[in-house]
Amino acid sequence: MESTFEPGTSPVAARLAVSSAVLLGVAAVLVYAALPNTITRVVLLLFVLVLAGGVLGSDKVADAVGQPVARGIGVGGVLLGTYLTGPVLLSMAMPSRYGDKPPSAVVLVVLAFLALTVALLTFAAKGFGAGAIGLGFALPSLVVALLGNAKLAPLALAVTMLVAAVGGLVLGLRAEPGGALSRFGLAAGAIAAAAAAGIGFAPLNALSGGSLAGAVPDSTAAMAPQPGARIAFLVLGLLVAVLVGLVAVLRRDGAVGLLVLGSLVLPPVALYRFDPTPESQPSLLVVPGLVFVAALIAAAVAPVRELAGRLAGGLRPGGATTVNALLAVAGLAVAGLATQALPLLYWDIYPNGAVSLVVVVALVVLALRLSGAPGALAAGAALLVLALRVPMLLLVDGTDLAMVGPSALSTALALVLALVASWLLLRRHPYPGVAAAAAYLVLHQVAMLLWVLFRPATTSNFGDDHDDFSVIVLLVPVLLVGAAGAVVALRARAEHVVASAQAAAAMAAGAGGFALFGLQVAGLTKDSEVRGIGRSLMPMTPTNVFGVSSAANDLGNPLIFACFGVVALAVLVALTTARRPSGVVAAAVLLLGLGGGLALVVATLKVGSGTFYGIMWIAVMVAVVLGVVARIAVRRAPTFYEEYVSNAAR
Repeated sequence: MESTFEPGTSPVAARLAVSSAVLLGVAAVLVYAALPNTITRVVLLLFVLVLAGGVLGSDKVADAVGQPVARGIGVGGVLLGTYLTGPVLLSMAMPSRYGDKPPSAVVLVVLAFLALTVALLTFAAKGFGAGAIGLGFALPSLVVALLGNAKLAPLALAVTMLVAAVGGLVLGLRAEPGGALSRFGLAAGAIAAAAAAGIGFAPLNALSGGSLAGAVPDSTAAMAPQPGARIAFLVLGLLVAVLVGLVAVLRRDGAVGLLVLGSLVLPPVALYRFDPTPESQPSLLVVPGLVFVAALIAAAVAPVRELAGRLAGGLRPGGATTVNALLAVAGLAVAGLATQALPLLYWDIYPNGAVSLVVVVALVVLALRLSGAPGALAAGAALLVLALRVPMLLLVDGTDLAMVGPSALSTALALVLALVASWLLLRRHPYPGVAAAAAYLVLHQVAMLLWVLFRPATTSNFGDDHDDFSVIVLLVPVLLVGAAGAVVALRARAEHVVASAQAAAAMAAGAGGFALFGLQVAGLTKDSEVRGIGRSLMPMTPTNVFGVSSAANDLGNPLIFACFGVVALAVLVALTTARRPSGVVAAAVLLLGLGGGLALVVATLKVGSGTFYGIMWIAVMVAVVLGVVARIAVRRAPTFYEEYVSNAAR
């Protein structure tokens, strides 16, 4: 498989550029926290935005490092600057000590995410795929936050999001396949459908560090006042999400497909908020059950299969369907039943574990028998079910699991099973999506083993001061898996191996970024509602086993040392984009770097201002020196024309 990326004229300049970009971003976060007032912060953010804009507009940088790499650096800088603009606008809007009443919650939400939304909108308008998907991810979340703060009734909010989901689906269908408008519509439809069903989570709320606590989680349709409304919007939202997923698969849009997969396979957020809704439990069986039956009938009956093929052609011109594809859809439906419905049926622990293991084995066998994209979908579903249900713990520990937690034997067996399943499925389907699912699984199982090995001998996690324990469990798996993926991506020769290794590294980096945000939320407050926001991130943080982030109370030295590793990992993963540019990897690095920078601020200030300023100045000096060296390398790199003339002369 040949790479279609045309690199720049200087690989050294590309590596220096991406490394300096990460370190400059972390240094900017530290300096931002140290600046005394709004005016100086505005000056810093203007500098960041101008520098990022200069990279985006420089032909010389594009020649030296490659256009995709330059675009990734520039877009990342703009997104960092606009994200940090939110708190500045909030501080400017707040009244002085003797001022008037503060602005409404709606105004605060708008100010917090206005600049970031405008930046995403600009990039989407320019046709950047990452900007379109990012806007589709963020805009529905922002609307939910606005309407929730405006005290809109849950039923009205659910109706609004369902209409938005249908609108996003229609836009995705009518726009040009693969274009920015189509990707925005499908991404927005996926997130809005999840919000309407009450199975999504509040990403913008969580990333704000809890400042918007209560704006979203209790305002979704899952908390609607009437059982009938809960069931209706759960079913309708899931149906729309399924349709969005079908379009994404037919159009080979992996990023949107991951958003939909999160809605269909990851457990409902109610499981993590300890507030399940009993009357909604049977309704979780409806949509995946219908999809499973319909897919099997279509695979077995030729006329129905022909009808499914015409439907696929209508969703994407030239699209079709096969028996293998229909079997893969049936497998995804089974995965949804196992991860979403089964936990809320409250079966005895041994039948629960047995059914989960049977589902995993069936999906693995199905994935090994299927080829191409259908097999890859089944493989990803099998790995996710294995991570989310962990049948070995249920079968080996039984009732002891609920009372004392998992044993070393069960977690070791679970890790061995995870590694074997990942190896088998990656050999059969060496695709980035399967590698990302395998990384998710391994992150979870390694964290589970560390939880058992380093678990405090005294009490439960919640509310206790075990910072070293929480940091080890949350971040050590991220560092191990992320570094392994990045090293393979840097050293491998085969393009498909590089892509798969990058996907694994990106999964680890993204999980680490979300884990850092959740850890800060838990460590900064005792408020249970704000901590609930951290728990709502658990589907995106596979290392947060048993809510281990709640063990953190006084983040300090353990987190500082971990943050050094996090920043080094961010640089290492970013280096892979100099070889193979990837918007997903760049986004994961941005999330990890931002989370690491903010966590470093929190941890060093806990230890003392002297520690904070010392680390800040070291970070600034290293970042500036590396940035200057990168600038010199870019200036000395030949242009494409000069390189062409030089090669011709030879």
